[in-house]
Amino acid sequence: VDGRRVARAEYEQIDWSRYPGRIMQIDDDWFLEGIGGLEDFINHGCAPNLGFDAAGVCLVAVRAIAAGEELTFHYSTCENHEAWQVPCHCGSTHCRGVVTGFCDLPAADRAAASLRFLGRPAWGLETAQRLAIANEVADILDHLGLAPLFGPGSRAEVPLIGRIGDRVVAGRVDRLMVTESEVMVVDYKTNRRPPATEADIPDLYVRQMAAYRLALACIYPRHHVRCILVWTDGPALMEIDSARLDDALSGMVTAGENLPSHN
Repeated sequence: VDGRRVARAEYEQIDWSRYPGRIMQIDDDWFLEGIGGLEDFINHGCAPNLGFDAAGVCLVAVRAIAAGEELTFHYSTCENHEAWQVPCHCGSTHCRGVVTGFCDLPAADRAAASLRFLGRPAWGLETAQRLAIANEVADILDHLGLAPLFGPGSRAEVPLIGRIGDRVVAGRVDRLMVTESEVMVVDYKTNRRPPATEADIPDLYVRQMAAYRLALACIYPRHHVRCILVWTDGPALMEIDSARLDDALSGMVTAGENLPSHN
């Protein structure tokens, strides 16, 4: 697959109502824009006959292809931007109706896509390492308590920039879920020895989430803002008590600290 490399900053400025081209995600912060080659005419299919190889740069047959059959691959295997979605009319008995990002793939397809991504030579990962990472990600995505955070309406890597008084809050929220009455802001933590209880959460993490909560409360004044940490080693979900968040914010204001930011 060939094309022009597009950084995330440029990608997020695209006006999709006017954009005439084709673009696909190739890494967390990089996308590939079509330049008119044959690959630009390969369509999506919910039961595709093509898939990416281990390097993630070549489309290869994943099943026998009949003469005259349209070439297709599953767009979700190379797209993880929740703001992106397209209607599907592929006609397959497995048609999803709407194609969205990687997190919404069926579990079996998601596992295969994970291993293809982790198998890229650039990462230099051994088989055991690839399996360990893929299993940890699968445990998070399949965790019943975390399911709403990866469902419809949730967003990943959401920029959050705001001014509170004369202080600035700037960061990138790992997950954001907004319902009719609540805002759930989620941050991943990869500590190999996560705390056993909410009381053991380091103060630095609490101050970070308190700043996010204050900024989001200004954006969503009628919503209850919940701050949740997801410890990937487990995985485990841990919500920070509102009273502790209030105390942390009060302490920062009293001490005149800068509000913490995070990327």
